[in-house]
Amino acid sequence: MKNETLTKGLELLFLLSRYQTPLMVSEMAQILKVPASTLYRIVRTLNNYGLVERIDSAGRYKLGYRNLVLARGVEEQDLLIKFALPEMKTLADIAEETVLLTTVMHDKSICIERVESNTPIKLTSEKGRIMPLYAGASGKILLAFLPAKERHRLIYLTPLKPLTPKTITEPKKLEENLENIRKNGYAYSNSEMNVGVVAVAAPIFDDRKKIIGGLTIAGPEQRMGEKRLPLLITMVKNSADRISSLIISNLKV
Repeated sequence: MKNETLTKGLELLFLLSRYQTPLMVSEMAQILKVPASTLYRIVRTLNNYGLVERIDSAGRYKLGYRNLVLARGVEEQDLLIKFALPEMKTLADIAEETVLLTTVMHDKSICIERVESNTPIKLTSEKGRIMPLYAGASGKILLAFLPAKERHRLIYLTPLKPLTPKTITEPKKLEENLENIRKNGYAYSNSEMNVGVVAVAAPIFDDRKKIIGGLTIAGPEQRMGEKRLPLLITMVKNSADRISSLIISNLKV
């Protein structure tokens, strides 16, 4: 069933984006063929969220600056995939392991891009896969660099269910692990989400030093042992830094 209030709210935003001059509620109601009383309630809600802004005593409204935050989010995600993918292909080729690009979606981690290893035995992970933030390097790298208040909420309000015997399910222990991730600049996991899978991940930041993505190398434990780990960690950190630099330089243009 279509949500009429939400539909009219979106139509109102599209309407204001098309007009060069601010509009009164009565004018918008006439154009959208909605009772003024109904539209006023919608405008009041959108105004509270900064999506529309009243500009004068006559009651004229324009688009609010909060829309720029939404637009920036879209721009960041487009740039993230654009600049990450070539780096991911190079990294997967050199490391000979699967490379994942993840970001935060609500209280979860989502894989938005991946380049698989060409080796017969490899990790496979489809785009769009939703994973917990508290388990595995690809999720923990995102959780570790979230703002402290948000991180604390997720650690203590999210049920930390064991996915394998090695999943960290104690909030205090998870906090300590995330602190080490922030200190070292990378995340490491061994069989936390899938038994026999080792992963290392590094953060991708925007120009405000906000975490916008995580770059992960993942593969079978027998190939990603202690001898290879230092090299793989250096590789994933360097690649993530290069992606961050490209995104930052383009956001500032």
